[in-house]
Amino acid sequence: MAPMLAAYELALFELPSPPRNACEFLLTLPIELFGTTWLRWSVLGVCVLAALYVTRRRGASARWGVARIALEGSIFAVLLGPLLVALGALLERWLPSAHLTWTMPTDAPPLLPALLLWGGGAWEELFFRVGGYSIGYLLSLRTLTAFGVSEGLARAAAEVFALLGSSLCFAAFHLEACTGWIGAGGEAFDAGIFTWRALAGILLGLVFRLRGPGVAAWTHGLFNLALLVGAGPEVIL
Repeated sequence: MAPMLAAYELALFELPSPPRNACEFLLTLPIELFGTTWLRWSVLGVCVLAALYVTRRRGASARWGVARIALEGSIFAVLLGPLLVALGALLERWLPSAHLTWTMPTDAPPLLPALLLWGGGAWEELFFRVGGYSIGYLLSLRTLTAFGVSEGLARAAAEVFALLGSSLCFAAFHLEACTGWIGAGGEAFDAGIFTWRALAGILLGLVFRLRGPGVAAWTHGLFNLALLVGAGPEVIL
């Protein structure tokens, strides 16, 4: 198992200068235009304050909201591995097998790689679900309605197109052919591993659509950490 955390991702942290997460690199490109470090942090600080303002304006509780996200994300992170195993077994007649192996780590992982891996999950959820899923949905909906498809059917079809499209992009962004140009690392194409990643993207997309981006990001990050500390197939099964 462990398609979301292949061996190459672990090996990257052993390099003198580990590559950046591809989604973090792309999403922070506009902030890089501000040049100096303190100015970039100022921009991020303004974004955080704006988010807190909107939360308070809507009468939502930031404290309980964070607690809900942490609780639900933890539950979904525990369920994600077994669901991937179950899907792989259910669809093994039609989908290529990943033939993945897992080596149990002998030592605790360093703190910095663990934090980077956890944070990488959040950046990927922002990029593929908040961005990719939403854009895919809107484009599909407008295209279908322009061709005269009824609103109900157009919305349902747009959900499917957005879910599948964002999941395929999520799987593709782990390939060297897609992200090697920005120094984010990557692996050679393997049909089985690509399929596993796409299935993981579908499950995370459903979490995003049903429970929100915060829960999806928490789920993704915790699942990455679980794989890092040894929650391979022997643990799940």
